[in-house]
This record gives sequence, structure tokens and C-alpha cells, in this order.
Amino acid sequence: MNKYDLQKNELLKIDINKANHKVELGSLVFTNGGNYFISIGLGKIEIENEPVYCISLISPIGKILQNKKPGEKINFQGKEIIILKIF
Repeated sequence: MNKYDLQKNELLKIDINKANHKVELGSLVFTNGGNYFISIGLGKIEIENEPVYCISLISPIGKILQNKKPGEKINFQGKEIIILKIF
């Protein structure tokens, strides 16, 4: 299986109808340091003229964000990041 098949399989695991209350696969995470879609590592995209970073849970920041909830703080690359909302 090539890397594109693996990425496709990971995307197929996302339930877009699920309400997320913690950071997990499929979450859209709004922070004071940027917005993240927890999916596969595609990098920066634009949604309604707002930057959103598509990251995986195995990325450095994805590992730190995993299972966090709104209001929690993380420290990434020397910066404090506050999780504002999760969808």
C-alpha cells in the first residue's frame, strides 16, 4: 500500500457528523496560535480566507494537542497556546 492509500484510509476514518469535545481525528481546533484540522499532514489551506493547518496526530503539535479540551493550554516551541474551541 502506498502513502496515498494510507492517507486516504486515514481520511475515511473521519466521521464528519460527530461532535468533538476533545482533540482527536476529525477535530477542527481553534487556538490563539492558529487553527488546525486533525486529519492528515497536508499543511496550510485556506477556508473562507482563514488559514487552517491540516495536521496528523503523529505530528509534533498533533501529539501535544491530542485529547486536550477547550480552555486547556499547551506549550509548543516555547509558545503557550490556548485551545479556544473544538468542532
